[in-house]
Amino acid sequence: MLLARIGLLAIDQFGTVGRMGTTRRGLDVSTGDEGAIAAIDTFTDRLCGLDLAAESVLDAAATFTDVATLQLGAAMLGLYGQTTEASALAAGHLARLATLEPALNEREAATLGALRRWDSGDFLLAVERFEALVTRWPTDLLAVKALEFLYYVLGQQHMGPRFLDQIERIAEPNRNDPDFLAVWSFATELTGHAEAAAELAEQALALDAHTPWAQHTLAHVFITHGDPPGAINRLAGFLPVWQTSSRLIYCHNAWHLAVAQLDQLDRDGADAVFRDHIWGLTPDSPGEQIDAISYLWRAEMAGATVPDATWADVADHVVARVHECVFPFLSAHHGYALARAGRGDALARLRESVQARTERGDGESTRVWQPVGQAVVEASIAHGTGDYATTAALLDPVMPAVTAVGGSDAQDDLFRLAYLTALAGTDRHADARHYWALMTAFKTPSPLDLQLRAQF
Repeated sequence: MLLARIGLLAIDQFGTVGRMGTTRRGLDVSTGDEGAIAAIDTFTDRLCGLDLAAESVLDAAATFTDVATLQLGAAMLGLYGQTTEASALAAGHLARLATLEPALNEREAATLGALRRWDSGDFLLAVERFEALVTRWPTDLLAVKALEFLYYVLGQQHMGPRFLDQIERIAEPNRNDPDFLAVWSFATELTGHAEAAAELAEQALALDAHTPWAQHTLAHVFITHGDPPGAINRLAGFLPVWQTSSRLIYCHNAWHLAVAQLDQLDRDGADAVFRDHIWGLTPDSPGEQIDAISYLWRAEMAGATVPDATWADVADHVVARVHECVFPFLSAHHGYALARAGRGDALARLRESVQARTERGDGESTRVWQPVGQAVVEASIAHGTGDYATTAALLDPVMPAVTAVGGSDAQDDLFRLAYLTALAGTDRHADARHYWALMTAFKTPSPLDLQLRAQF
C-alpha cells in the first residue's frame, strides 16, 4: 500500500504525532521519512549481503538522528567490531537510543534489548532475545545476521543444532532471499550435512551470483572432500566477487582458499594468497588478524617456515588487543602470535587480562572461560613457544569442548591441528593416531592429512 511506504500518521504514548513507514522487507519502522527508510534498506542489503560500504549507516545515523532503526543499525555495526574503539562507537548510539526509547515500536524495542545484552557481554541472553525477535519478525534479516554472529562468538559448531533449528523455523517467508539462503546453508553445514548445505548455497548463487556468504559455505563443504584441485579452482574463481565485497568476507574467504591450497601442500600458492588477499589491507581489524594468524600457524604445522619478520609484523598490530578478551577464540590467536614473535611483555598483559576475565564470575566466565577458554589460550601460547608437552597436557581435558571457545568448525580445526601436532611432538603416537582418525572420520583425507599421519 502507498501509505505503508510513505508513512502513516500515528499517535505515540505522549500524544505527539509521528509517522510510521515500512521497509522493503515489510518491517514497520518508527519513521515515515523516505530517505531514512531507503537508508535502512541500503544498510540491510549491504550488511546482510556482506557488500561494500555498510559503514555508510553511520553517516545515515548522523543525518537522521531521531530514526531509531538507523541508530540501532549503527550500534549493531559497532558491536560487530570486537574492539574497544568499536564498542565505544556502539555505546554512543545506544545512549542516543535511550532518549528515543519511549517512541520505539515493539520490534525496535526488542532489538534494543538484544543489543544491550550483546553490549554487556551477556551473549547467551542476547541470543535468546534475537531468537525471540526473529521468530516474531522472521524477515528481519539484520536480526538474523546478528544472531548468526553471536553463534560465532559462542562457537558456531557448538551452537550448530540450535542455529539450524532456529533458521529452519523462519525459512518459509525467506526462501527467495539469497542472503537468507546463504545463512541457512551455513547453519546446515555446521551440523554436518555437507551436501544439503551445498544445495542451499547453490540455490542462493542461482538467485544472485554475488553472494559471498554462500561461497563461504561451499568452502566449508569442500573441506569434506579433502579440498581437491577442482574445488580450489572454483574458490579461486570467486575472487573477483570477494574483492568487490566487504573486507571482512574478502579476507576470510581468501583465507579459506589459502587453507585449501595448504591441504594440497601447495605452499607457494597459499603464500601468494596470504600476501595478496589476506594480510595488510586492514591489519588493525580483528578479522584480518585472526585470518592471518590462523593461516601462518597452519602453514607452520604443514611444514612451512614463517619468517620472524612476518610474525613481528602481525604482533605489532595484535599488541593493542591484549586487554580486550572478547571471547577465548580471539585471545588464543593473540597468544600464539605474541609467543611466536617473542613479545614477553605483551604476553604477560594478555595473561593478566585472561585471568581477570576468567575470574569475573559472569555468565561467559562460567560458561566458557573457566572450564575451557583459559586453558585453550595457555595451550596456544605454549604451542607458539614450541612447548608441546604443556600444549598437550592443557588440551587433553578440554578438547571435547573446544568448539565452545568461538569460531566455526573450520576455524576450530586450528586447535585440533595444534593438539595433534603436540601429541606427535611429544611422542604420544598412539594418542596422535587415535585423534587423527577422529579428525578425518567425516572427510576425505587430504595430502596434508596424510603428511601429518606419516609423522606418527
